[in-house]
Amino acid sequence: MTAPDMRQSHSVNIKANPEVVYSLVSNLSRMGEWSTENIGGEWIEGDPGAVNSKFSGNNKMGDFEWTVDIRVSKADVNEHFEFIVDPDNEEGPFVRWGYKIVELEQGSSELTETWEIILLPVSLRSLTDRQLANRKAAVGEGMRATLQGIKASAEAS
Repeated sequence: MTAPDMRQSHSVNIKANPEVVYSLVSNLSRMGEWSTENIGGEWIEGDPGAVNSKFSGNNKMGDFEWTVDIRVSKADVNEHFEFIVDPDNEEGPFVRWGYKIVELEQGSSELTETWEIILLPVSLRSLTDRQLANRKAAVGEGMRATLQGIKASAEAS
């Protein structure tokens, strides 16, 4: 499996306006509330949520824990929030995450989360195609769970 095969998007309709949805997805310090892998983190550089700001995120899958730095690459308020993982690595960036918000009707939005491996990180290069496919499937399950968590929080506000 090549890096171009390592891309997917999932969407959910939310009974909340784009402003509410954007305020959630651009606040990475809350991502641990919804994500199946992210367990928290902190802003370490720049204005939180602004383009070029940097966040250090803590992740866990089973017994394996890791920390990654991300840099916000797009912050079109109420429309699109995006960040790249490991932006300062000489070989990277490796992974792009994005959140697009489309207003459906008054008080309702569609949120689409996208995950794309730009270049296989060193940690994944030794994996077989089957292992990469399993990783992609696990990420997809996590994305769907994350979207449902964001939806619940947005609709409760």
